[in-house]
Amino acid sequence: MADETLEAVAFHTGVSDPVQHLRRLITKTTKRQEPMVVLCTAETLDAIDDALWSLEREGFVPHARFDSPPAVKARSMVALITDVSQTERRDRLVNLSDAWVPSVERFKRVVEVVTPQAAAAARSRWKRYAAMGVALTNTTFT
Repeated sequence: MADETLEAVAFHTGVSDPVQHLRRLITKTTKRQEPMVVLCTAETLDAIDDALWSLEREGFVPHARFDSPPAVKARSMVALITDVSQTERRDRLVNLSDAWVPSVERFKRVVEVVTPQAAAAARSRWKRYAAMGVALTNTTFT
């Protein structure tokens, strides 16, 4: 049985451009005032940060890197991290790391963004979530 805080995991598979996919996901989610944490590599974090800063003024999404000042983090809907220890938020996690997330059960919802090249690793994570009893969904993007 899953920890009571982890309710559901959504896999977004076949994603050819994770940064652009995430940009659309962030824009959609923040319109609903739902904060999120994005876990990724340092290189991807820079690309996401740049993509979010390139949004039009009306569509700008307040976001903070893990190393931003506390005041910036407090005002931001999106936290960009490279390790789960870099945040206290626990609502929604978007995993771009292609790896199992330690302590993932502390989050309420998880979105696994999967490129075609990372499909095998994602299948392994799917099985781990299923063994935990978590509700799973998959949406394929092409």
